[in-house]
Amino acid sequence: MSETTAALLAAIIGAGAAIYAGMLAHRATSGQADKTANAQRDQALWELRRDTYTRYIFAAEECARIHGENYAGERFQEISAAIEELQRIYVQMELEAPDGGDILLMARSLIEHFKELRTLASDHREAAGSSRADAIRTRLRDETRDLNLTIAMMQEAVRAEVNRKAA
Repeated sequence: MSETTAALLAAIIGAGAAIYAGMLAHRATSGQADKTANAQRDQALWELRRDTYTRYIFAAEECARIHGENYAGERFQEISAAIEELQRIYVQMELEAPDGGDILLMARSLIEHFKELRTLASDHREAAGSSRADAIRTRLRDETRDLNLTIAMMQEAVRAEVNRKAA
C-alpha cells in the first residue's frame, strides 16, 4: 500500500470516527435536554397541583366554618357560594390531576357532604319546634362528623402526595 493510500485511508477512518463521535454527543445532549424539559414540566405541574390541593382544603375548611356558624340554615347564600367555590376548584383539580385517585374522590365527597348539610340546615330551620327537628339535628351532627373526618383524611392524603412527589 502506498503512502498516499494509507494517508487517505487514515483520513477516511478519522473522519468516520469524528462523525460517529459527533452523532453520539448529539444524541446524548438532545436526550439530556428532553429529560431536563420533562423534569421541569413535571415539577411545574406538581407545584400547580400542590397549590390547588391546598386552596381546596382551605376553601373546605372555610365552608365548614360557615356551616358551623349556620346550624339554623340562615346563611344559605353564603354556604351556596362557598360550595360553588369548592366546585370550581374541584374542576381545576380534575384538569391538573386526572389520575388524582383518592384525593379527587375525597374532594367530590366533601362537596356532597356540604350540599347535604346545606339541605339539612334548611330543613332544620323549617322544622323548628316540630317532632322532626330532633331527627334532623341528629342527622346534622352525624353529617358534620363525617365531613370533619373526610377533611382530615383528605389533608392526610394531600400531605402524603406532596411528600411523595417532592422526594
